Formats: sequence, structure tokens, C-alpha cells
Amino acid sequence: LDRFMFQVFTAGNGVEALEVLKQKGDIDLILTDYEMPLMDGIELITHIRNSFSKDDLAIVGISSTQDDALAARFLKSGANDFMRKPLGQEEFCHKVLHHIKTIEHVRRTRKLIKSLTESEERERILVENAPIGIFRTTPEGRFLSANTWLADMYGYDSAHDLMKSIQDIATQLYVDK
Repeated sequence: LDRFMFQVFTAGNGVEALEVLKQKGDIDLILTDYEMPLMDGIELITHIRNSFSKDDLAIVGISSTQDDALAARFLKSGANDFMRKPLGQEEFCHKVLHHIKTIEHVRRTRKLIKSLTESEERERILVENAPIGIFRTTPEGRFLSANTWLADMYGYDSAHDLMKSIQDIATQLYVDK
């Protein structure tokens, strides 16, 4: 991980891992062994998932135990993935990079959604408060949206009333469709 320029924090057991996570906060990936003193890997994952979703923090369980059900237990407790030791370097690197990229993608997507939502809200306020009638329609002549100024121009109490009342703009509003 150092070779790929990752910042790495280590903990000797699950209790220490929770403390490191609490102190650092901006960790993207946790690699946890199953067999640790004080708190095993599955208990650690259960504690972490009380505060972090799979989209916020990736967790990969690791074990040399030959118990076939262990991988399922890790995944059911909230791990994103499981690897059995000994680990092949290529598989290990691929999985780590995959989970890091996934977390980064989720964060970028959330940021874009937030930006889009804020932009839509600014546009809605602008359109609603513009001192002119603004509307969108279907090609068939039904209102999709209208602001209160347009409703007021046509004598309606609200844009909702206007859109509910007018089913065909061409025949209900215009003298010459």
C-alpha cells in the first residue's frame, strides 16, 4: 500500500481500529483480519457499520481460517469484500484499488447530485420570482410547469390551478390556435 502512495494507519486489534477511525475520520478503506485480540474482525465491522455505510467506507475482511462460512459471515456483517490468506499481490492490489475507486466514485456522484439539486433550487426560485409569465409545455399543449405570474396573468389563484384547469393550451387559451 505504501508503494501505491496510500496513507496507511495500523491497529493491533479491533478496539484500536475503532479509535483510529474515530481520530482520523476520513478513511476510505479498512482491511481487517478475522482473528484479533479483544474484538474479532466481524465484531469490528458490526461496530463500524453502525456509523458508516458501505458507500461511505469500504471494509475488506481477511483471514487464513479455512472455515468456508467465514466469507459469508463477513459479508453479512457488512464487509464489502473478503479475501483468504495467503493473498496474491495482484489480487490484493486489484481489490484494494477497486474499493478505493468505488468510494471515490460515490463521493463524486454525491457531490454532483448536491450541486444539481442546489442548481435546480436556484432555477426554481428564479423562475417563480421572475416578474413575467414563464411556463413549459408538452408538444400536445399541456402545461408541465408554470410560475405564479403566468397564473395571475390568466386570472388563476395559483400555478397549480392553472395547470389543472388548462388541458389544451391551443383551444383553451388562444383565440387562434
